[in-house]
Amino acid sequence: MAHHPPISVLGLPVHPVSMNQAVLRIEAHLDGVPPDRSARPFVHVALNGPKWMACQDNPDLARGVREADLVTADGVGVLALARRLGHRLPERVTGIDLMDALCARAASRGWPVALLGGREGVASAASTELRRRYRRLAVSYTHHGYFGPEDDERIASEVASTGARLLFVGMQTPRKEDFVTRHAAACGVDFAMGVGGAFDVLGGPLKRAPRLLQDLGLEWAWRWAQEPQRLARRYGWDGARFVIRTVRGRPPIPPTAQAVRARPSVERAS
Repeated sequence: MAHHPPISVLGLPVHPVSMNQAVLRIEAHLDGVPPDRSARPFVHVALNGPKWMACQDNPDLARGVREADLVTADGVGVLALARRLGHRLPERVTGIDLMDALCARAASRGWPVALLGGREGVASAASTELRRRYRRLAVSYTHHGYFGPEDDERIASEVASTGARLLFVGMQTPRKEDFVTRHAAACGVDFAMGVGGAFDVLGGPLKRAPRLLQDLGLEWAWRWAQEPQRLARRYGWDGARFVIRTVRGRPPIPPTAQAVRARPSVERAS
């Protein structure tokens, strides 16, 4: 299938793909994995305004975004900024919607998935909801996200032992991106992505914004209203900074010698 090269949104890559194109690209990668599953994992990153701003303060996060195989616009702010820079992105490709679409494919193709993140019991509840939607979906691993970096290798080994092919990480930025960048290969999966608070929506106390608010680009406001304290920095301070940067149009992230580069091959953990 045709690949869509990324555009640069003030120093960070975004691929101009629709939801269907993103799913097909990931599916093509999974279909092309060699029998010994020696290929490095395909990594997806969903980029919104607050994450774009967080990359200013965190070079490792910015590097992880640049090195991802697929970066999609998970926010109207990124769509608007791209348009202001002369690029037109087809649509929002949100993490939770992409996860749902991939779980549908995984159910029909027999690909086991792993859910990592959220509070105790939330990943398990999200698994129950996903298997209710897609009865043939095999969820081979669930685990909460309340563990420290000192436990990352142990968790990665546990995921690898289950034979999961897709890994969804429901943690906050930059923790989820860091885990995927450092440990996706050791998890033995063929695809990995961060999904933020998706598990809390699927199996926890949070509710997804009504379709009208999603279409109007106000899903962030719905989320903020449900968790005002936790999301105050993300949607308040970082959101305001993103708007200011968008208006000014100044690239806050110093350009690298190669802003979007291929990642080196990584040997899988056996």
